[in-house]
Amino acid sequence: AGAGGGKGVKRPRVATLVGMGMELEEVLAEKEARRVMKNRRSAAVSRKRRRAYVAALERAVAEEKEAAEGVRGEVEELELEKERLLAERMAGFEKGEEVKEMEGDDEVELEGELGEAEEFEGEGEGEG
Repeated sequence: AGAGGGKGVKRPRVATLVGMGMELEEVLAEKEARRVMKNRRSAAVSRKRRRAYVAALERAVAEEKEAAEGVRGEVEELELEKERLLAERMAGFEKGEEVKEMEGDDEVELEGELGEAEEFEGEGEGEG
């Protein structure tokens, strides 16, 4: 193999070929033709690799868009559930019912009486 790191095909040097009776122009034209063919093969491989890469990126984008749509749907459902629960809670407060609120794993009961909330707020006003 030569110093160029090729595929192990050792080609004669230009001076050797010229010494064997080939014209310098023929030798150079042959080298040019080999270089052009190698470049074309390399370019074809590069295009094929780039197309595969772009296709993989397009698939990944499509998957991410699909996942994002799923998350958007979940968010919409949760927002509707939140609005329903808030409306339910407000209706309970207006009726004066006890409303339960989840705090961590513990259930905390809240009084729905507005009067009790006003009494609580008024306790701290005289201090200070």
